[in-house]
Amino acid sequence: MSLLSTKQLAQILNQDTPNLGQIDLFLSHIDPRLIHANQTDRRSWFESIQQSFSTFLHQSKQLSDGMPGYNQYDITQLIGFITQPSQFSIDLLKEKGKGILYGDAVVRLRQSIFNALPDPIKQRVLIRKLDHLGLIFAIETALGTSVSKYADIGDVSDIGMAHTVYKVVIHHNAYVIKPKDTNHLACFNALAKSVSLPIFATYALKTSQGEWELSAYIKSQTVSHFLIDNTPTEGIITQMAHHAALGDVIGRGDRHLENYILENDTVYAVDLSILFWDNNAVWTQRYAAAGMIELSILSAFTHSKSEFLHHMDLFYRAYTEMIRRCQQKLDQMVSIIRTFSLDAELQQYRCQFVTHHLQDPAFIDTHFRLYIDAFLTCLSRAPYHQALNTIGDHHFDALTDAPLLKMYYLSHQNRMSSFFLLDCFNRTHLLDQIIAIAKRCGVPFNMSMQSDIVDALEESPLWCNTTIHP
Repeated sequence: MSLLSTKQLAQILNQDTPNLGQIDLFLSHIDPRLIHANQTDRRSWFESIQQSFSTFLHQSKQLSDGMPGYNQYDITQLIGFITQPSQFSIDLLKEKGKGILYGDAVVRLRQSIFNALPDPIKQRVLIRKLDHLGLIFAIETALGTSVSKYADIGDVSDIGMAHTVYKVVIHHNAYVIKPKDTNHLACFNALAKSVSLPIFATYALKTSQGEWELSAYIKSQTVSHFLIDNTPTEGIITQMAHHAALGDVIGRGDRHLENYILENDTVYAVDLSILFWDNNAVWTQRYAAAGMIELSILSAFTHSKSEFLHHMDLFYRAYTEMIRRCQQKLDQMVSIIRTFSLDAELQQYRCQFVTHHLQDPAFIDTHFRLYIDAFLTCLSRAPYHQALNTIGDHHFDALTDAPLLKMYYLSHQNRMSSFFLLDCFNRTHLLDQIIAIAKRCGVPFNMSMQSDIVDALEESPLWCNTTIHP
C-alpha cells in the first residue's frame, strides 16, 4: 500500500463523490483491515468521517471566532490524528501562559474529533495507537490477563479536557489511560491512603515509547457539575475540606472543581499533575477568588447566614482535623515521599516542604485567612457574573467587540466559577465594561451582595483583617 500524506488524504476526504477505491485508500490509512468490511459499511464510515470533521471545523470556527488565544484546526490535523498511530492525543489549540480559558462547550467540541467517529473507526484508531506504543502488552502485564485487541477491547471514548484522555472498556471493565509526565499520581495515592482518603486503582505503564497511567474508570460526575443542580451534603463538605487540607500540606495545584469527582457521595481527586508546588498558596487563592476551589462549594449556602456559618464551621473543623491527622502521620508521609523521589536533592526539598507546613503553628489560620479573603472577592464579583451570564444568554452579539468577556462567558457556562485570573492579567477593567454593556442591553445590574455573610466573615476573630476587592 502506498502511503499518502495528510494533505493528499484531505483531497480524498473533501471530494463529494469519491469512488470506492479512493474510499478504501483513505480507510486503509486508519487500519488496513477496514477495507475487508462490506461495501455499505465502508461508504458509511467514510461519509460519517466527512460529516463529523466538516461539522467540527465549522463549529470550532463559530465558537472561537473573535476570542483571543485560540488557533483554528486544519483538516490535515484531524486526519493526522486518526491515521498516525504515534499521535496519542489531539490537543486544544490555545496559547499557553496568557490566561486563555475554556469551558464545557470547547471541551466537548474537542472531544468530538474522536467521539463523533463511527464506533468501529474509534476502536481501530485507538487499538493501532495502543499497539504502536507497546501499550497492549503493558496493559496485559498490569492487569495480569491477556488482551485480544479486537475481541477484548470494547467501547472507547475521549473524556479529556484540553488533551485526549481515553476511556476504554477491557474485558467489560472500564479504564482510563493517559500519558504520564510524573509519578505524582502514585505518590498522591500513597499519601492520601496514609491519611485515610479514598483512592482508586491505578497502574503505571512503561514502554520504549514512554510512560502512561492506567486507572479504573469511576462512573461519576465532577463536583462542578454536581453543584449546578444539587446542594452539597455535610459528608461532601467534610471530604472537600479534607482534600483542601491535604492539598495545602503537599502543595497540590490545579484543584478546580472539575478535578474532583463524586461517586455515591464519595469524593475522589483526579488529575494529580502538580504536587510540592512552592507557590501553591498564591494559586489556591486565585482559584478561590474565582469560586473554583474546595471552599467554593459553600457558595450554595450564601442565601442564609445561619446555614452558611454552620457549614463554614463544619468545613473549618474538617480542615483542621485533616491537618492534625497529617501531623500524626508525618513520619509515614515523609517515608512515602522518599520512596517516590529518587533524586536526593528533590527528596530533601519535598520532605522539608511538607515538614515545614506541618510544624508551622500558624499554618491553619494563615491559609484560612487567605481562603476567606479570596471568598469575599468572589462574592463581590457575583453581580458581575450574573450580569455577564444574562448578557451572554440573551444578547450574545453584544459580546462581539468584547473578546475577553466572550471568553469568560463561555468558559464559565454551567460552572460556579467566575473571572479566573482577572487580577493576575490586570483585567479588572472588564467589570466596568460589563456594567456598560448591561446598561446598553437593558440588563438589570444589582451591586447588592450578601451583606450579612460578608459582615459575619469580616467580624470573625479567626479571619479578621480581610478586605473586599471587586
